[in-house]
Amino acid sequence: MVANKADRAIGVAEGQQFKGTLELGRVEGDTKGLLKQALSESLRGARLLAEDNGKAAYTLEVTEIRFPGQRIFEFGFEFTAALDVEYALIEKASGKVVYKKTLSSKASANMSDSWFAGNRKLIALERAARDNFEKVVDELLSLKV
Repeated sequence: MVANKADRAIGVAEGQQFKGTLELGRVEGDTKGLLKQALSESLRGARLLAEDNGKAAYTLEVTEIRFPGQRIFEFGFEFTAALDVEYALIEKASGKVVYKKTLSSKASANMSDSWFAGNRKLIALERAARDNFEKVVDELLSLKV
């Protein structure tokens, strides 16, 4: 079977080990659930999430979220958000950690994105998170265990 055009466009090809086998577990430090929701959407878009969590073979957890060197000034013209996210992929049957890695990302927002400083801070953080989630999806798509 050949991967369809939509699959190729998002990097999913036949034989990907984790395709449709993951459930998203805990996301440490995500008090409002927004990062978990965004990560879930990224995993779903790459067809990595299982249709039913009861059938998932692996659990992806975010074990730590850090904002290294964050000094955000409310009146800055440009905001840069740095984000370090530690991921762990756990085989459900054995409890064995098969992948553990910290991925870093950085993104900026300036006056052309929003005149309001608070919005620029959020835009920069959203961009950094999106970049980080794209990185973990790419790694999971190419990971062999």
